[in-house]
Amino acid sequence: IVVVGDVEPSEVKSFVEETFGKEVGKPVKRAQYVPEPEQLENRFKEIKDKRLERAYWIIGWRVMPVAVKDYYALLVLDQILGNGRTSLFYKELVEKGLAYSVSSGDFARPRDNIFVISASFEPSRYKEVKERVMQILRELPQTLTDEEVQKAKQRIINSEVFALERVQREAYYIGYSLTVVGLLDYYLYFESNIRSVRKKDVLNVLEKYILSKSYSEILMVPER
Repeated sequence: IVVVGDVEPSEVKSFVEETFGKEVGKPVKRAQYVPEPEQLENRFKEIKDKRLERAYWIIGWRVMPVAVKDYYALLVLDQILGNGRTSLFYKELVEKGLAYSVSSGDFARPRDNIFVISASFEPSRYKEVKERVMQILRELPQTLTDEEVQKAKQRIINSEVFALERVQREAYYIGYSLTVVGLLDYYLYFESNIRSVRKKDVLNVLEKYILSKSYSEILMVPER
């Protein structure tokens, strides 16, 4: 139960205990979690659909869980690659007419987390789009600058500061940190963890989780 507003915490606690607290607790059997085996080769599947007018493509890699040390470098990498009109993918794919849209991001999971890149384009452009995305990833260790990393970090921090101006968002963030991440530290130290990311951390994540790993890929195309 999350309560936001001008309330007296002790009164709210008493009310909750008198209402929901009267419910008898029941034991819940703990689910047996079996991790997926390591993916050793690339996977590809094409899906044809008569309803489509353009191609939709998504490619993903397994990455670290949310809130571990490497995770903050992944967020900075995402900001650089595919987050908004200043990102590399937008400039190289959308502005140059290869794709209609492009984005990237992870699922923010505490386990089995995935980082994905997605795009929409004309079906005939598939190979061209994929090759350009892969080229950008391969060339990033040579092209990325400290200034780009700093700008990406500041955009993430600015976005979080703006979002937390709303009390509802802050309450959600606290709840998410405790229930999904399992640590309130994710909420408390997010900004400082982002500020600590360096260019070599970003490139290490790129190499460790993307360039050296297998991926899964799905292409949806119109059925003619």
